[in-house]
Amino acid sequence: MTLREFYEKAGGDYEDVCSRLGSEEVVRSIVKMLLTDHNYERCKQALMTGDADAAFCSAHALKGICMNLDLRRLQEKAADLTEVLRANRRDMKKAPAAFSELQSCYLDTIDALNTL
Repeated sequence: MTLREFYEKAGGDYEDVCSRLGSEEVVRSIVKMLLTDHNYERCKQALMTGDADAAFCSAHALKGICMNLDLRRLQEKAADLTEVLRANRRDMKKAPAAFSELQSCYLDTIDALNTL
């Protein structure tokens, strides 16, 4: 899979990220760092233990990473969860549904990234 194909599959903006970061080689090396980032797992664990603050911080960090990488679909899902947690830290009833959306998109993105 080419980097352009990855971005198409992941719902990102290949042209924008390459123009901002300078070259496809740079983008390729940086986007692969998502494979070793721990914010998704931290968020998942925090939600499982009911730690809304830690889940918020991890979701917010993941959102920022995705924004910098122009992974717009994943960024939107992380932003949705971030806002649910921001508004409902004491009542996390909406968090599982938002996390499920994030999880599906994240796993699809990682699967595509593994073929890059």
